[in-house]
Amino acid sequence: MTLVTAAIIVIMYACFTQAGTGHWYLWGIIAAVVLNTGLVLLGSAYVHKMKSDMIRRQKNRDLHKESISETH
Repeated sequence: MTLVTAAIIVIMYACFTQAGTGHWYLWGIIAAVVLNTGLVLLGSAYVHKMKSDMIRRQKNRDLHKESISETH
């Protein structure tokens, strides 16, 4: 995540140094915060989805084992 932030600040610096504006710091920080927040939320959602899928699969396996053991 730190590398993403550094990359955004470098990109913003390269874009605005030729324009002569001094507000690139603010926009670089805003872009970095927004992007990193999005990445964190996306990663959290992905982990939650994978965990939910694993729990559901385990329940299905347990139910399948129970049904097999009841029939024998």
